[in-house]
Amino acid sequence: MNQEYEFVHNFMLDSCGFDASDPKEKCACEQILAWEEAGVVVPIIPHSVLKEIEHPRTPRLKKERARGLVSTYDLGLNAEQRKKIDKIKEILAGKEEIEKYGSDALHVLIAHDSADYFITADNRLISRRKEVENILLGMKICKPSEFVDIVKKDKERWGKRNEWRRRMGLPPD
Repeated sequence: MNQEYEFVHNFMLDSCGFDASDPKEKCACEQILAWEEAGVVVPIIPHSVLKEIEHPRTPRLKKERARGLVSTYDLGLNAEQRKKIDKIKEILAGKEEIEKYGSDALHVLIAHDSADYFITADNRLISRRKEVENILLGMKICKPSEFVDIVKKDKERWGKRNEWRRRMGLPPD
């Protein structure tokens, strides 16, 4: 881990966190992955996203990048989790076929169990995030660009805190 700064919040990346189509989000995805290489952040990939990435049409570079990151394990779902997935699928589907959104619902539910943030460039999920967050209390769903801003603000606060500690004659965090 980077000794100068370490983002300690848990976060998970959706598959579109590797290759968002929107230029702003793509740039933010590249920043997150660059921070991962530098040891600033440690992203976790839901095991369900890894399965999705293994699809034959997924670009090789995306597969290789994802395989190198920490991932969760499939431990099965209990009754309460199944109810939450059903509610999330309803929210994501709107008037469309509900089963089409099963994997997206599973990704975000897995993230809720072990992360503070779920990073996605999926516009459908972003546009309905408040409703999903009301089911998965305590977790934030955000775009890659929003997450980059969160890390930058955290890094700035961390720097100010260590500067204060230095002035007070205390060791850095």
